[in-house]
Amino acid sequence: MCTYSEQKNGDYSYIAQKVNVSYGDVINIEFDMKGVGADVGQNGGEFYIKAYNSSGDIFDTYSHQEKTGNFDWKKINFQYAIPHEAKQLTIGFSAGRENIGSVIFDNLRVRKYTIGEKIVSSDNLNRKSELSKGLISNNNFFDLDGYLIKDGKRFFPLGVFVTNSSTDDFKKISDAGFNTILSYSIPAASNVDDFFLQAKNNNLSVIFSLKDMYKGMKWAPSFSSDPEKLVSYIDLIKVQDNLLAWYINDELPVTRISEVKNLYSIVRSRDESHPILQVVYRTAIARFFLEYTDIIAADVYPVGVRKDLSVTYDMAKDLDDIVRNNRKIKTSWFIPQIMDWGVYRKDFLSYPPVMRK
Repeated sequence: MCTYSEQKNGDYSYIAQKVNVSYGDVINIEFDMKGVGADVGQNGGEFYIKAYNSSGDIFDTYSHQEKTGNFDWKKINFQYAIPHEAKQLTIGFSAGRENIGSVIFDNLRVRKYTIGEKIVSSDNLNRKSELSKGLISNNNFFDLDGYLIKDGKRFFPLGVFVTNSSTDDFKKISDAGFNTILSYSIPAASNVDDFFLQAKNNNLSVIFSLKDMYKGMKWAPSFSSDPEKLVSYIDLIKVQDNLLAWYINDELPVTRISEVKNLYSIVRSRDESHPILQVVYRTAIARFFLEYTDIIAADVYPVGVRKDLSVTYDMAKDLDDIVRNNRKIKTSWFIPQIMDWGVYRKDFLSYPPVMRK
């Protein structure tokens, strides 16, 4: 499909389509976008979503915008998780005001993912339960209230994500009161024993990351596509006595759920003694991955950005509701991100970690 929105007098023009939706759906939108002969105005070519409640009122919006008047083809891929109140969406494409020229949209694909039903996609991937051994998790990882059990006692993992850390880093983390680290980078097999020993010497449990073991991931190790080497790597790690859990999903989109399912099955078939953790970026997506994890978590980035941190409570409650009926074999965690925003945003000053945060 190829369509365009052409501006000749600086007015606003658009094309849009309404879609009926329900809470729990995820809309995946892909398209190519190009600006042709467009002078720079207040707004360039734009893709947007507007969510309507049962009264027909708009209560949530999203937009992707290009500020430059001339730009070559850009591939846009976006997922929108349907919130509780939404009954209908408008998906639109436009050329903003004060622009002269054309904005072309091509190769448009809209896919809707629905829990418990077939995904409307080119793959037609079926999301119904599969009762294979690798996907069943009748575990004793949690007590009846959903708390993680370690060495016969409740364990609350207060930790940080680490990468390329030194012995001095581990000591600082431990001295700051943390009891857990998550290995955001994947150490080589030859460094695994040393990595766990450094953590153990500083009384730190380890959530071990396999998050990059997927095709096309930037930091995927060379052996990630070799099933035998991957199994050997998992076997090397599962015997470490301060291993707390496995980490297999770092904010992946639902389009990769079949890959997540496969990795979950591999890890579970090799290790039934440690829980598996997944982290999603929106709670509405969590229900898609719940079948293929023991711990479902969501992260939010409020500290240093929002004055009102109540969003953390709302999201944590949503996760609790999702796992409530599976409390004996599933649990939910919540990850409030505290970080140096200056690394990502020019309007924030960069600074090293501070003890106060």
